[in-house]
Amino acid sequence: MRFSFKLFGVPVTVGFDFLLIISLLGFRRLSEPLFFFSWIAVAFIAILLHELGHALAYRAFGSSPWIRLYSFGGQTGVTGGKPLKRWQELLVVLAGPLTGLVIGGLVILFFPLIPTTDTTRVVFSDILFVTIGWGLLNLMPLHPLDGGQIARLIITRLFKKRGEKIFYGFSMVTAAGIAGVALYFEMYWIAILAGFLAWNNLTALRRLSALGDDRELTGELQQIYTLLKEDRFEEAREAADNVASKSVSAPLLGHAHSLRAWALYKLGRAEEALQVLESVSDQRYRDPFLFGILLQAAGRHREAREPLLRSFHNRPHNETAVMLIENLRALQDFTTLYDVLRRHPEARIASPLYGSVADWFHEHGRYPEAAEISGLCFSKYREPDAAYKAARATAAAGDAKSALRWLSKAVEAGFSDVAAVTADPNLTSLSGDRRFIKLVERMRGRQ
Repeated sequence: MRFSFKLFGVPVTVGFDFLLIISLLGFRRLSEPLFFFSWIAVAFIAILLHELGHALAYRAFGSSPWIRLYSFGGQTGVTGGKPLKRWQELLVVLAGPLTGLVIGGLVILFFPLIPTTDTTRVVFSDILFVTIGWGLLNLMPLHPLDGGQIARLIITRLFKKRGEKIFYGFSMVTAAGIAGVALYFEMYWIAILAGFLAWNNLTALRRLSALGDDRELTGELQQIYTLLKEDRFEEAREAADNVASKSVSAPLLGHAHSLRAWALYKLGRAEEALQVLESVSDQRYRDPFLFGILLQAAGRHREAREPLLRSFHNRPHNETAVMLIENLRALQDFTTLYDVLRRHPEARIASPLYGSVADWFHEHGRYPEAAEISGLCFSKYREPDAAYKAARATAAAGDAKSALRWLSKAVEAGFSDVAAVTADPNLTSLSGDRRFIKLVERMRGRQ
């Protein structure tokens, strides 16, 4: 179970397991409800602001971030934007704990100005514990803490291919050591958390050690593609799960999750498929077309725009165009849609799709764009209806000369619907023109 909202335009999803765990951390205060609920509020807000620091840093580098609060903490990812450079990744990672440290510093600065009561002292202590205490703890070089992400960036830079194993091994040993020390001093919550992190790192290290030849896993991915083509979706899902369990490398893991998401989508489990793709942290290895489809189906149109645009730029054909046009129409984004079609005249878009877009522009009074889109369709397919639509759009825009030229092209291409031409209110201004009358007579001569 979870609930969602937006903060400064960033989608936030909160799992009830997150609320349960921060409640358990404050269970000793159950006898004092005010302090118990103030703890929950402080922990929730502080962790949310920590993740918001990551999210706003992502946004500064051109990505569309989202936040998920679950289990022992939170996760911030992106649905769009260019892949980050290493120094940008480092700044994004640092933005979270720095946000907490700044908040803690401001609280220390302004606390003397607040009347001192038992309640304010407890809240003050909680804020410092969560923002500064947890912030410093989060900078420890343990995966998946922020300090671990920083250490991973540095170690993989220094040791290249061996960097992943060195990092996970170092992180596992460090976490296990912390768990042992915490147990000795009877700090059981820290021991549990450190033990959990040690186990996570051991699991990652085992997966790395067991990782076979990439070519073998690539072959398994090809088999999954075959299963999907044969509509054997449940088998494809199970096979993708198997590949994901053996893969740690970001490309293979991302492809495995994308194929699993396709299988789930075909099985009618769109919401679950979206969760799978959102778990792929590196958007380079996430199928942008499927991601856009799933976001669109979930009503998240603005988030769907970027991946659908990217998929169309990568593969400008009718299937990707249909979904992109549906998205941009839902957003009433005339400018982007017009620009996309104009910049991709080579796109393999079916004539009826061009026609429906031109009609949409015409209905909203955007006649020059409607005319250009119809003209593009005519130049590709030489269909008389496209030239006729260009004629009525240019006439509606007040350009009689262009309207007559397009109507002439329509007639030359075989257009002969006299009733449509004579009844079209867009062409009324041309009815007295000698050239228009001749074109109508020419069409009548064909009937």
